[in-house]
Amino acid sequence: MKNFACTHDGSLEVFIQVKGTQTGLYCSECGKWIKWLSKDEIKLAEMQIEEVLKGKKAIIQNTDEELEKLCKLVSNHIFNNSDKYDPYTKVIITGTSIEIVPVIKGIPVKRWD
Repeated sequence: MKNFACTHDGSLEVFIQVKGTQTGLYCSECGKWIKWLSKDEIKLAEMQIEEVLKGKKAIIQNTDEELEKLCKLVSNHIFNNSDKYDPYTKVIITGTSIEIVPVIKGIPVKRWD
Protein backbone atom coordinates (compact mmCIF):
# COMPACT_ATOMS: atom_id res chain seq x y z
CA MET A 1 0.00 0.00 0.00
CA LYS A 2 1.26 3.47 -0.87
CA ASN A 3 1.97 5.68 2.15
CA PHE A 4 1.60 9.42 1.96
CA ALA A 5 4.15 11.34 4.03
CA CYS A 6 4.62 15.01 4.78
CA THR A 7 7.48 16.49 2.78
CA HIS A 8 8.15 18.97 5.60
CA ASP A 9 8.48 16.69 8.66
CA GLY A 10 8.10 13.14 7.27
CA SER A 11 4.97 12.41 9.33
CA LEU A 12 2.59 9.69 8.16
CA GLU A 13 -0.27 11.23 10.17
CA VAL A 14 -2.44 12.96 7.58
CA PHE A 15 -5.98 14.22 7.12
CA ILE A 16 -8.22 14.93 4.13
CA GLN A 17 -9.97 18.24 3.53
CA VAL A 18 -12.26 19.17 0.65
CA LYS A 19 -11.79 22.65 -0.83
CA GLY A 20 -14.24 23.40 -3.61
CA THR A 21 -13.93 20.63 -6.17
CA GLN A 22 -10.48 19.53 -4.96
CA THR A 23 -9.64 17.13 -2.15
CA GLY A 24 -6.43 18.00 -0.36
CA LEU A 25 -4.15 15.88 1.78
CA TYR A 26 -2.62 17.68 4.76
CA CYS A 27 -0.14 16.81 7.50
CA SER A 28 -1.76 16.31 10.92
CA GLU A 29 1.48 17.29 12.67
CA CYS A 30 2.33 20.61 11.02
CA GLY A 31 -0.80 21.33 8.93
CA LYS A 32 1.10 21.68 5.64
CA TRP A 33 -0.61 20.83 2.36
CA ILE A 34 0.89 17.67 0.84
CA LYS A 35 -0.99 17.23 -2.43
CA TRP A 36 -4.31 17.21 -4.23
CA LEU A 37 -5.76 13.70 -4.31
CA SER A 38 -7.34 11.80 -7.19
CA LYS A 39 -10.39 9.61 -6.45
CA ASP A 40 -8.19 6.51 -6.19
CA GLU A 41 -5.73 8.28 -3.92
CA ILE A 42 -8.55 9.38 -1.60
CA LYS A 43 -9.31 5.72 -0.86
CA LEU A 44 -5.63 4.98 -0.25
CA ALA A 45 -5.30 7.98 2.06
CA GLU A 46 -8.42 6.91 4.00
CA MET A 47 -6.91 3.45 4.45
CA GLN A 48 -3.65 5.00 5.69
CA ILE A 49 -5.56 7.20 8.16
CA GLU A 50 -7.39 4.11 9.50
CA GLU A 51 -4.10 2.20 9.93
CA VAL A 52 -2.49 5.09 11.80
CA LEU A 53 -5.54 5.35 14.09
CA LYS A 54 -5.47 1.60 14.79
CA GLY A 55 -1.79 1.85 15.72
CA LYS A 56 -2.45 4.80 18.04
CA LYS A 57 -5.31 2.95 19.76
CA ALA A 58 -3.05 -0.07 20.34
CA ILE A 59 -0.33 2.16 21.83
CA ILE A 60 -2.84 3.93 24.09
CA GLN A 61 -4.34 0.62 25.26
CA ASN A 62 -0.89 -0.80 25.98
CA THR A 63 0.13 2.38 27.81
CA ASP A 64 -3.06 2.30 29.89
CA GLU A 65 -2.40 -1.31 30.92
CA GLU A 66 1.20 -0.50 31.87
CA LEU A 67 0.10 2.56 33.84
CA GLU A 68 -2.52 0.51 35.69
CA LYS A 69 0.13 -2.06 36.68
CA LEU A 70 2.46 0.72 37.82
CA CYS A 71 -0.27 2.37 39.90
CA LYS A 72 -1.06 -0.95 41.59
CA LEU A 73 2.61 -1.46 42.47
CA VAL A 74 2.91 2.05 43.94
CA SER A 75 -0.37 1.68 45.81
CA ASN A 76 0.74 -1.64 47.29
CA HIS A 77 4.09 -0.13 48.30
CA ILE A 78 2.39 2.75 50.13
CA PHE A 79 -0.09 0.38 51.79
CA ASN A 80 2.64 -2.05 52.90
CA ASN A 81 4.68 0.86 54.29
CA SER A 82 1.79 2.73 55.90
CA ASP A 83 3.99 3.58 58.88
CA LYS A 84 6.09 5.79 56.55
CA TYR A 85 3.25 7.43 54.59
CA ASP A 86 0.16 9.27 55.80
CA PRO A 87 -3.25 8.84 54.12
CA TYR A 88 -2.79 12.09 52.22
CA THR A 89 0.32 10.99 50.35
CA LYS A 90 0.42 12.26 46.76
CA VAL A 91 1.96 10.16 43.99
CA ILE A 92 3.16 11.90 40.83
CA ILE A 93 3.92 9.64 37.88
CA THR A 94 5.58 11.13 34.79
CA GLY A 95 7.21 9.56 31.76
CA THR A 96 10.58 9.49 33.50
CA SER A 97 9.97 9.27 37.24
CA ILE A 98 7.72 8.42 40.17
CA GLU A 99 7.61 10.89 43.02
CA ILE A 100 5.92 10.15 46.35
CA VAL A 101 5.10 13.40 48.15
CA PRO A 102 3.63 13.56 51.64
CA VAL A 103 0.86 16.15 51.72
CA ILE A 104 0.99 18.31 54.80
CA LYS A 105 -2.51 19.11 55.99
CA GLY A 106 -3.07 22.46 57.61
CA ILE A 107 -5.78 24.89 58.45
CA PRO A 108 -6.58 27.44 55.76
CA VAL A 109 -6.24 30.95 57.08
CA LYS A 110 -8.28 33.80 55.69
CA ARG A 111 -6.58 37.15 55.90
CA TRP A 112 -8.46 40.32 56.69
CA ASP A 113 -6.93 43.69 55.96
